[in-house]
Amino acid sequence: MPFSLQTGAPNMTVQVRPNDNLLCLFQISYASALSDLRDKVQFPSFLRTLQSDQIMPIYIINLMRHFGWTWIGLLVSDNDFGLYSSELVRKEIEAAGICVAFLMKLSAQHTRDQTLSILQAIKKSTANVVYFYCSMPEVIPFTQVATEQKTSGKVWIAHASWISSPIFSYKEFWKTLNGTIGFLYPFIQIPGFGNFLYSIHPSLYPEDIFMKSFWETSFGCMWSYQGQNQSANISLPHCTGEENLNTLARKGYNEESVRYAILIYNAVYSLAYGIKYMILDKSSSSSFNISQLQPWKVSYYVLQIVGLWIQIKCAVTVFIVSS
Repeated sequence: MPFSLQTGAPNMTVQVRPNDNLLCLFQISYASALSDLRDKVQFPSFLRTLQSDQIMPIYIINLMRHFGWTWIGLLVSDNDFGLYSSELVRKEIEAAGICVAFLMKLSAQHTRDQTLSILQAIKKSTANVVYFYCSMPEVIPFTQVATEQKTSGKVWIAHASWISSPIFSYKEFWKTLNGTIGFLYPFIQIPGFGNFLYSIHPSLYPEDIFMKSFWETSFGCMWSYQGQNQSANISLPHCTGEENLNTLARKGYNEESVRYAILIYNAVYSLAYGIKYMILDKSSSSSFNISQLQPWKVSYYVLQIVGLWIQIKCAVTVFIVSS
């Protein structure tokens, strides 16, 4: 079926090409924030359930004004999304009368010496506020070096992609990241989702290739595999299957740590509502046939609800962003 519920996390290069999805593919994204995707001429069948990155400069400007800050540095991911979005942020911040001291690119492939060079430049800068527009593959190596160098006195403004990550539970990073300010998507509870999170078990999903590795990593144990060298990981206890996921709640395994879930939920419901309205449309001349479901038809019905607030099961509202 030519429908796609797309990811496209903030640190990923957008993979949607202009006009490719005009008639052959209808896409609803829950993580592609690139503002160019609002162009309905180039991307007529692309919708999303989150705001575009054009809103971020407004948040930063209001934050800077609130604290009376006029001098900021930008540390961004060295990829398409990071570079594009940071340029947008820089222009808007400067237009608001706030000075940008530096814009530095950080890559997960950087050597320690390269990271150290960037860190030294930041430490020498008189800008004490740094917008850290990166994702975890860049954040952790940089923070490790910053901690080794006893970096302090900087206020880090964290992007939503890592502000709710477990990095703040690492005791060795506490001093470095103390005072970090971040932007989070609002937490909206989905009925039944918490129960689902704590009820998953390898025995329920035997074909899931990630389930056992998740279990091993979470509980620090090792499953017994056929033909495995028993002495290879003798220091790790065997997984019994009796481990309790509820014990991981305070370590970050909880509903609040997966705030993107509501965006995925809304994307699925949006597609479902579009199909539902198409089926219920009495003006349609032909009878509904699931085997002949065409993306442009569903796209039409989903677009009819753009700008409307639709009540769904979790007592929240869905807003489909088309521009």
